[in-house]
Amino acid sequence: MRKKRNYILLLTAVIALAGCNNNVSEPANPSTSTTSSIEKSTKNTETSTQQTTINDPLVVPIPVKVVVQDDKESNSTIATEAKDISDSSAQQQIQKLIESGAVMLDDNGNFNPKEPITRSQFIQWMYRYDNKEIKLKNNPTASFDDVASDNSDYPLIEGLHTSGVITGFPDGTMKLDKSLTREELTLLWGWYQSDGDVVDSAVSPEIHLQALKKYSDYKKIGHIFIDAVYRYGSDDNGEYANVFGKNNKLQPQQAVTREQAAKWIIDYTNIEDREEENTDDVEENTESSASTTITVTDLSHNIAQNDIVNLLSSGAASVDNNGHFNPNDSITRRDFIEWMYRYHPTEESTALTDFTPFVDVAENDPDYALIQKLQQTDQIVGFDDHALKLDQPLTREQLCLLWTAYTNISSLKDPIVSPSVTQTNLLNYIDGKEVGKEYKNKEFYQQAVLPFLIGDREYRQVFGYVPHIQPQAEVSRAEAAQWIVKFTDKDD
Repeated sequence: MRKKRNYILLLTAVIALAGCNNNVSEPANPSTSTTSSIEKSTKNTETSTQQTTINDPLVVPIPVKVVVQDDKESNSTIATEAKDISDSSAQQQIQKLIESGAVMLDDNGNFNPKEPITRSQFIQWMYRYDNKEIKLKNNPTASFDDVASDNSDYPLIEGLHTSGVITGFPDGTMKLDKSLTREELTLLWGWYQSDGDVVDSAVSPEIHLQALKKYSDYKKIGHIFIDAVYRYGSDDNGEYANVFGKNNKLQPQQAVTREQAAKWIIDYTNIEDREEENTDDVEENTESSASTTITVTDLSHNIAQNDIVNLLSSGAASVDNNGHFNPNDSITRRDFIEWMYRYHPTEESTALTDFTPFVDVAENDPDYALIQKLQQTDQIVGFDDHALKLDQPLTREQLCLLWTAYTNISSLKDPIVSPSVTQTNLLNYIDGKEVGKEYKNKEFYQQAVLPFLIGDREYRQVFGYVPHIQPQAEVSRAEAAQWIVKFTDKDD
């Protein structure tokens, strides 16, 4: 499990940031013997069908060999050199984009640099070139009126929307099949890069519009695009001029060509230094000991593939009868608790002499024995009404609380930082004040979430390198698998 000393180091940083002293008050112990202080009014939503083939979560998992079946696209021969870009001014950028795998050539090996790019294609390229660790999502409710769940772009659009890095038109649509215009590119880009001058400008659009008067067609800029066009177009040596050319017109409604889109993405993407994917040794260890092989058919392009394979290889999770892991679906609280325990069962500890059973976990519940064991060792927390709500979707802040209790991190049981200091530090994040807002005692969730945010650690690596916390967002199965595998310390 995660070492307590790591948490102490994190809290030291928190204290330094807040300038607090050692005389801090302690929040109440949220262990299940006293956790009637945690509640949530969750929506009574049925999650999508997810088969759990493990009957007894307390049984030692049996390692399996996992084979990831590539889809048709990955099985096909992928051309890495376009036949039609030799005369393009953006040849180098196009080639780099192709080699990154962000874009596919057509059947004739052409990139078609002069053709207009659609909004859908630009969003895909932008994401594939720098995914920011944002996971795809199959949210139960569509965020945009014209992107239904059967749309091939639905998981991507929902994943980006959940992470707070995409916006649509005022009428609630995305218009993905529409040709992308210059002004639309600036707005999409500004949101994806979480550029505060675009997303939340402190200057009114009217002032920015006046600053663009040097362009003869400045009045043609759509109102919702003014801040974004100003951000990238006001400087004669800025992105807009370098990609679209320097002249006295902006031509904001001009369609963006594929070569222009490629140049913009390559020249202005700043990929930060991030931790490399940790594949661990699970696959190697299970390769020789596994007597069963399972084939997974829906992981070939998932950015959390290695962690999911490790989880499956350990026997802690399973696939359905079609070989689907369903990585983009929301995970239930039940499945997360099972995976967490089965991937690395906790060491035996002294059982509590007095604890209150959860009211909604009956003796005939398939997880009754597991929940009872975790309760007796003070390694699980529930809601204020003594319920555990196992079959409801897991949210990000709930994950942090369950993980903190299970791994025995001291942020809840023996805190050294006061709730006021925690709240102050959360305000450094765009939506930090939202953490725990739906609970009677939100301090428990705040104390659980903050340590995983400091220094762009666990929270960013799993939920994306974006400035939003989105604490009430539902956790996907891919995100849950990645969290458990990457942050379980099996050496302890």
